[in-house]
Amino acid sequence: MPLIRRSPGKDPFESELGFFDHRVGRLLHHGAQVGHVASHVQWAGVFRLRPLPTFLITWHDGSHELIAEDPQPFSLTREVRAGRLPWFVRQHSIREALDLTGEDETDFTVEWLDDAGSAALWPTVGFPEDQGELASPRSDEDS
Repeated sequence: MPLIRRSPGKDPFESELGFFDHRVGRLLHHGAQVGHVASHVQWAGVFRLRPLPTFLITWHDGSHELIAEDPQPFSLTREVRAGRLPWFVRQHSIREALDLTGEDETDFTVEWLDDAGSAALWPTVGFPEDQGELASPRSDEDS
C-alpha cells in the first residue's frame, strides 16, 4: 500500500487515508451481502497535494453506482471507515431487489477486507484502469 503524503497543518485523519488505497469491502444490507465497495486515493489540486478518497459500488449483478469522491473534511470516508455507508441507490432494479422505497439514502454496512482479500477481488470489483467505462454506469432508472 503506498504511503500517503501529509502536508503540515492538515487534518490528522489524512494520515489514515492509506487504508483506503486499493481497498475492497463487502457491502451489506440488513446483514446480506449485496455487492462490494472499492476505494482508492487520488491526488487532486494543481500540485496534486490534496488527497481525494474515491469510492465505487459494484452490485452483485455487476452493475456500478456512480463514483463518489470525498474531499476534505472526508465526511463520507470517516463514516465508511467506521463501517457505515449512507447511499442513495440510483438503479431501479437494485432498489426493487433491495425493497427500497422513497427517496432517502439507505444505510449499508461495509466489512473491509484485509490486504490479501482486497488484492484478490480488485481485478473484478476495483477501479478499472480505463475509468471511462465508469463515466456512465448502466442505469435502468429511466426504464
